[in-house]
Amino acid sequence: MPRPEGYRKALRLMKLAEKFGIPIMTFVDTPGAYPGIGAEERGQSEAIGRNLYEMARLRVPIICTVIGEGGSGGALAIAVGDQVNMLQYSTYSVISPEGCASILWKTAERASEAAEALGITANRLKTLGLIDRVVNEPVGGAHRDHAQMMNAMKRVLQEQLKDFASRPDRSAPDLLESLLAHWPDNLSGLCAFEVGLSGGLDSMVLLSLLARARQYRPLLQLSAVHVHHGLNTAADDWALHCQDVCRQLGISLRVERVVINRAAGESLEAQARQKRYMAFARSAAEVLVLAHHLDDQSETVLLQLLRGGGVRALSGMPALRSLESLQLWRPLLGFTRQQLEQYAAQQGLCWVDDDSNADIAYRRNLLRHRIMPLLQQYV
Repeated sequence: MPRPEGYRKALRLMKLAEKFGIPIMTFVDTPGAYPGIGAEERGQSEAIGRNLYEMARLRVPIICTVIGEGGSGGALAIAVGDQVNMLQYSTYSVISPEGCASILWKTAERASEAAEALGITANRLKTLGLIDRVVNEPVGGAHRDHAQMMNAMKRVLQEQLKDFASRPDRSAPDLLESLLAHWPDNLSGLCAFEVGLSGGLDSMVLLSLLARARQYRPLLQLSAVHVHHGLNTAADDWALHCQDVCRQLGISLRVERVVINRAAGESLEAQARQKRYMAFARSAAEVLVLAHHLDDQSETVLLQLLRGGGVRALSGMPALRSLESLQLWRPLLGFTRQQLEQYAAQQGLCWVDDDSNADIAYRRNLLRHRIMPLLQQYV
């Protein structure tokens, strides 16, 4: 019987599936949650309630199958699904017939009468519209022919997955909802936020999200900073684009011009990054917000490992850290570039493309365009 630790582990795995856009399948066979005092002391009821709440919010497809006994909230806590199946001879009920009879008639001897009223069998629940599909078992039950039962179950799951694949993609998370839900507690008392705005896709998505967040966080004072590196012939146009967008959103923008020494021994990338963060640190805001996303994080970890970063390199970029007197926040680290592109398309955003991002002479670009696609083939 499930204990609170099991429910929490299951929920962690389901959230991981949500993060990577993977369908979830659960198989239920339990008379209910473990009723021990210790389990209650460790938060059994809270764990069940949390699972019910969180599973209902997941966007990836969830297929639940009752393969034996599905009893009480203990079963429901892993069976909130888009498709709910039952094996032909399985049962599913929010309370056991014995428990129901004991409550209604003060005796468990009327359990069969309670079972009839509850309608706990697969065919009855299908008729009532409480489940989606009854999976026929071999003659004598699933235990008589495991291979036949597995093949039947496989066909059903394949059909349901194919059906989900044909539907419009709903796995893309609501970025604004996620941003508001995961607003760091230690930033809640701060009001002045400044967005690092390059004019590219990522920072434009971030600016849009925070601009929309103002209606939910009325004390939020939003500004932006654009660092003009002077390295690209289109750099002036990028600055003008940022000014136009900020003007439309009613957001103040400061443009910081920095000088990069091409003759210096240090790489242009390293110089630009150093000067950029020096410009960021001159902010009068309380929080600097940057648009690094999950793809950036993957590249950063791999680059650091290639440079001999060791175990510490695995930590990647922190979502929140200090920068001089500022708090530096990266709220998009949990989202892929593809998800940002989807959001930008939905919102009709315009951004600039830096052609240097395609130049594989830069190590990060080589990693992004050549190495990462190869790695993804084997993941």
